[in-house]
Amino acid sequence: MAMESDVNVTRRRMLGIGAGMLGGASLLAACGQVAMTGEEAPEMEEKEAEAEAPKMETVQVDFWSLNGFWASFTEGVGLELRDEFNSMQDAIFINTMPTPWSETFEKLPAAVAADAAPDMSFAPRFTIKTLAHGGLASEMTDMVKASATIDSSDMWEEILNDAVWQGRQFGMPFTPDARTLFIGHENMIEAGLDPASPPATWDDLYSAIGRMTKREGQKITQLGYTPHWGPGSIFACWMVAIWQLGGAIISADDSTSTLDNEISVRAFEHMLHIYDLQDGYQAADEFRGDTDPRIAFTDRGVSMIYTIYDTPHQPNFKAGFDKLDYSATGVPLPPGGNTVTYSGCGDNIIPNGSRNPEQAFTFIEWLFEAPQDLRHALGKSRIPMRKSVANSEDFIQGDALRKEAVDSMAVAGFVVGAPGGIGLIGIHLNMARSIFQKDKTIQEALEEADQLSQEVLNETLANSVLE
Repeated sequence: MAMESDVNVTRRRMLGIGAGMLGGASLLAACGQVAMTGEEAPEMEEKEAEAEAPKMETVQVDFWSLNGFWASFTEGVGLELRDEFNSMQDAIFINTMPTPWSETFEKLPAAVAADAAPDMSFAPRFTIKTLAHGGLASEMTDMVKASATIDSSDMWEEILNDAVWQGRQFGMPFTPDARTLFIGHENMIEAGLDPASPPATWDDLYSAIGRMTKREGQKITQLGYTPHWGPGSIFACWMVAIWQLGGAIISADDSTSTLDNEISVRAFEHMLHIYDLQDGYQAADEFRGDTDPRIAFTDRGVSMIYTIYDTPHQPNFKAGFDKLDYSATGVPLPPGGNTVTYSGCGDNIIPNGSRNPEQAFTFIEWLFEAPQDLRHALGKSRIPMRKSVANSEDFIQGDALRKEAVDSMAVAGFVVGAPGGIGLIGIHLNMARSIFQKDKTIQEALEEADQLSQEVLNETLANSVLE
């Protein structure tokens, strides 16, 4: 199967790409060659011919694997799957090279430019289109279409969309999650609330926060709900509010920032009201100190937390959740609001300059098979890539948290994955913090972020190396 040569660019063009990305020299993917050793001699005995038959050389696929628990191939089920794949045949050997996720897009441009790119790499979901437009991620559209294993209709649509640009696919989504709102029952009961009737509306949420926030004099001793606590929640909290109100952060074609509008203003007013009920954004962080937010929840310092659905099963937090009476629910809605949630994910990509793209794709394809998809999701506290596997009893196993997470995936969003998404992360982070800390008015921060975001989007597309 031939690797698509979707990018044919010069070094001069590569060095001009936008959003802070660097370039590369030769980006034509080189297919791994299968070498044969020896040649049969006509006069040889049959057994001798069989004994000296040509053998395939093992092709080593260098894989920049995420070094974190949730997608690592150097520990747990990830290591088991890698070793199993390597033991199945002699043609391919997956060599995992642990790499922090932030280093993927920091080091990949230099590696491609130096003709030293890995054969495959893990990359955060929001970076895929930026890497593609920068000439760093190879197109795998034809490989996916030719695959008898991969069925795009069985993948989560929103997650797949972040790997596809105008019908061209540049990454294979891998190891998604979903977030849910956890509620501590003891704090609710002490506040005179019924855990069986968790807050369903924004007004319900305000009321519950007010009743579950405790003080001794001017000092906070217990919080109700701190939206930015939990993995990625500095983005998730306000993005979810915008989506609930029917708004969007970017246009459907990924070309226009749509932050500066009345819906966004209303979403941030909602966020600020939550903080004001608890003495402000800064007071919450000062109360928590260096304690992990999830431990603050299980220690009852905060009554509600928005975090990854399977957190109660994760090794660092299981003991705390085991001793706590809690439940999980969706995020409370505004009047007439949309039910949505937040879902992170990564992708496996084949960088431009990969010397063994076909062999790398063989491993990517194998990971998509139902048995491996199920094992990885269960072992890493994630959600299967395949909707059919995620909805199966083999995965859900009667677990209400898994069932809720799977159901929410159809309405799950993430940070902007448009071309230039890497550059938007910092802009959106600074915008949110400036609003929460009241360094700027909501309107000032939105207007500035919208302008900066548009500049990044324009620059990335203007300097794209995609034909």
